[in-house]
Amino acid sequence: MKRWLWLGLCLLNAESRGKALCPVWSPVRAQQEITRLQEQLRHWDNVYYQQGASPVSDDDYDSLLSRLQQWQRCFVPGEPVHETALPASRGAPHPVAHTGVRKLRDRLAVAYWMQHKSALWVQPKVDGVAVTLLYRHGRLTSLISRGDGVRGEEWRDKAAHIPAIPQRIETSLAEVVLQGELFLQMTGHQQARDGGANARAQVAGAMMRREIGPLLKRTGLFIWAWPDGPPEMTEKLTQLSRWGFDLARQWSQPVSDEEQVAAWRERWFRAALPFATDGVVIHAAPSAAGRDWQPGQGSWSAAWKYQPAEVSSEVRAVTFSVGRTGKVAVVLNLQPVQAEDKTIRRISIGSVARWRALDVIAGDQVTLTLAGLGIPRLERVIWRVAERHYPEPPASDDFHATSCLHITPACRAQFLSRLSGLSQKTVLDIAGMQRSSWQRLVQHGALTHLFSWLTLTPEQIAAAEGISPARAQRIWLSFRLTRQQPLRRWIAALGLPLPRQALASLPDTQWEALLARTGADWQQLPGVGDVLAQRLVTMLQTPQLRELIAFLQQQGIPAAPSVFRMGIVEDRQAETETQGEQAGSKTEQQGDNDHRFMRQRGFQQQDIDPARCEGDTGIQLFLEHQRNAVAEHIAQHAAKYAGDDRSNCGDDRCVAGIQRDLRTNNREHHQAQRIKYQKHFAQVIHQRCNKSGDHRCRRNNHDVLRMLYPAERVVTQQNIAHRAASDCGDRSDDNNAKQIHFAPACSQCAGHRFSGNADKVENS
Repeated sequence: MKRWLWLGLCLLNAESRGKALCPVWSPVRAQQEITRLQEQLRHWDNVYYQQGASPVSDDDYDSLLSRLQQWQRCFVPGEPVHETALPASRGAPHPVAHTGVRKLRDRLAVAYWMQHKSALWVQPKVDGVAVTLLYRHGRLTSLISRGDGVRGEEWRDKAAHIPAIPQRIETSLAEVVLQGELFLQMTGHQQARDGGANARAQVAGAMMRREIGPLLKRTGLFIWAWPDGPPEMTEKLTQLSRWGFDLARQWSQPVSDEEQVAAWRERWFRAALPFATDGVVIHAAPSAAGRDWQPGQGSWSAAWKYQPAEVSSEVRAVTFSVGRTGKVAVVLNLQPVQAEDKTIRRISIGSVARWRALDVIAGDQVTLTLAGLGIPRLERVIWRVAERHYPEPPASDDFHATSCLHITPACRAQFLSRLSGLSQKTVLDIAGMQRSSWQRLVQHGALTHLFSWLTLTPEQIAAAEGISPARAQRIWLSFRLTRQQPLRRWIAALGLPLPRQALASLPDTQWEALLARTGADWQQLPGVGDVLAQRLVTMLQTPQLRELIAFLQQQGIPAAPSVFRMGIVEDRQAETETQGEQAGSKTEQQGDNDHRFMRQRGFQQQDIDPARCEGDTGIQLFLEHQRNAVAEHIAQHAAKYAGDDRSNCGDDRCVAGIQRDLRTNNREHHQAQRIKYQKHFAQVIHQRCNKSGDHRCRRNNHDVLRMLYPAERVVTQQNIAHRAASDCGDRSDDNNAKQIHFAPACSQCAGHRFSGNADKVENS
């Protein structure tokens, strides 16, 4: 166990871990908390050294030791901080002190440390127990634990039972001092997948116990320092390998910059290794002889550790949040801590009942991990302060599915959660409205109920603090776009607890049909049982929801049916035969019909505005950047009947036409053509020419195309024939194709006009 590393590196660790704020405690309470934590650490030390057991993980121990030392610096700055001392009877002096390694925070720190250094090597930072080996005249005489770096425990009696430790080495030197790591030998260990696997604690326990355990045979040794060995690393590694310490040669790599260090660090993090690791160590040539080494002064070695799987932090405050459905959640505000690439400042721990079971308040120390998608998760409470003050949570009975639809001081939290939910893509998809934006409008007093933002003007939005006029205009446009959302989106906005599949299957398009539903009607939808059906009926009868629904009806929400709407053609044989007769085409029955249906979406009445330039009628889109055009080449002759027209395609190009007596007029003038359409739905067919150029309806295969509409921000632009043939057998003339356009909005009239009258659309 490496808890002794703290004793020699206190100053370095204080810098790398970041300094915590001092608690706001009285001197009496501070002394009480410090004494209590000191006693706990001493108890764990006694269990560890006397029984060889580790009742707490090394990371938790290190975290609490750091917390205790921070408290001591805050409240008793003139006194030495707490140190873990070896039992007096077990201390054996190291022939060469353990200096420890400097910890580097990130790649930039690695690059800075490597400046002006040469002959650098990188090794895995083996996660085990540091020891000193002393050979006199080639025979092992001492195996000493790291301890405080100056003195440690003598483990010579255990060394004979560890096959990885040579009892003799061939050397002419009178004394050889080596420093290394005892580790648990593993097969195919991947640090990224398996973590530390508690390997260090297992080895420490086996070495601390009085009896000889079977784990000693699985203990390996990695030598990482030969204080007075050869100056060249290559020569040093070669000699160690001859003595039987070959792992150092296998796992040492020369490096010249931080990029190479980072590459080996990442590789060893994910590769299968024979030991657990917690980072990498970079070595330079020692700048001092072994007799001059001191704890905390090893400037020639530095460690770049992996981000631990678990991190600990102190709870600063316990707060409560109310969700849009009225559920109360508990949030812990933490001292910021880094986990992988995320800084964790707060964490939700769920319900009030779970918070009470965890028994966590401000001042407690907690351990955190990152769960799926990088979401922080509370693992455990590792220390609780002695003096306990519990905040009072909100009364859960005051908040439910129909509460806080209007803003009041007591409802502020749930009301804000409801507003934030409206912005979700699965609800109203309000672009640019995060929780902070809604909060600004609430603070300004611009909102009174859940949908009162529908009546705000850009000027009223801009009056809120922190919202510029330009942004207010964008927010207003986002609010306007919600009026085009279908009824099911507004049902979700109200918070009705409908399952997703039930909401997707709901046939209602207006509020009247929804309010008329009975419990039996609701149960016809998938996922709705008797209990939920009765709950929906009850909710829709509450005055609060009725008031909001009446407001939406007054606002014309959901929007009225579109002026131009494409229908769904059902996949029925009779429909196909009728269409074939109207088109005059003779179909061949060679298999199943293959229909693709278009969605029931179209132009809204308010989306079609009269243009104000030379008689053009244009479609005004909301934003200029939404006026994209998609061009498509189609056949140059439009036949009166869709069944027997030809084109000189020569390949499998596509032909599009409108079925059911829709055709272009036979004109050759430059004025825009007048197009009529029938009141029944039009079916757009999409067929291919055969190799000979014939265009016939084969196998009843109709590709039903989709008509785009302004909300999708795309307008179709096609190259069609300037002349239209009325006879089926006419051939197309590829040289007479001309381009026609949808009439532009007034802001785009220049250079984009129709001569004469603009296109018109009439009901027949």
